[in-house]
Amino acid sequence: MSGRRDAGHNTPLISVVLPTFDRADLLPRSIASVLVQTFTDWELVVIDDGSTDNTADVVAAWQQRSDRIRYVRQANQGVGAARNRGVAEARGEYIACLDSDDEYCPAHLETRLALLRRHELDLIQGGVQVAGKQWVVDFFDPTKLIRISECVIGGTLFGKRTVFIELGGFCDLNYGEDLDLWERAQKSFQAKTFREPLTYILHETPNSLRMVRFEEWAARQSE
Repeated sequence: MSGRRDAGHNTPLISVVLPTFDRADLLPRSIASVLVQTFTDWELVVIDDGSTDNTADVVAAWQQRSDRIRYVRQANQGVGAARNRGVAEARGEYIACLDSDDEYCPAHLETRLALLRRHELDLIQGGVQVAGKQWVVDFFDPTKLIRISECVIGGTLFGKRTVFIELGGFCDLNYGEDLDLWERAQKSFQAKTFREPLTYILHETPNSLRMVRFEEWAARQSE
């Protein structure tokens, strides 16, 4: 399924929003996973949230391979603000999130769009396979762990661009900004979690907030 509209149509159906900060070494994996999607009517909007490494050079090299990759740089403001900037810059009818240390399986966009349309929904999340630890610190009770598959994973959010705009975007939180948006969306829109198919690969990144919180939890257990 190519999903490609006529060549004269300059507006993509799906805008993939990829915020990043100092992950030049991981970006190629994320970007490459978008380029091999079975659904091809997309644009990729990379929001560089004030990186101090060679992120700009890495993205520029990939832009030589695809004119559907856009690069926007801003002062460091956090992942929520970076995602909001991506939504503001997006031209697509639908927004697909992607974190810069993760990747899509080739059919991710195709299956997400099909689920959204088939069930007449506004926003969906889920379908994550975890490469690494299967547990994460519970947002509501930091004394316990829960399975990652039970969480709201920001990178798997997929929905109508109007939903993100009408909700006012992601809030300014260091952790849990995806859960906050999801809970607000459930009150005003048709939103649903799909555990399958597993089309989003969540990687274990040592310096991520998720892993920092896990290590803090583990340290408390050994005290």
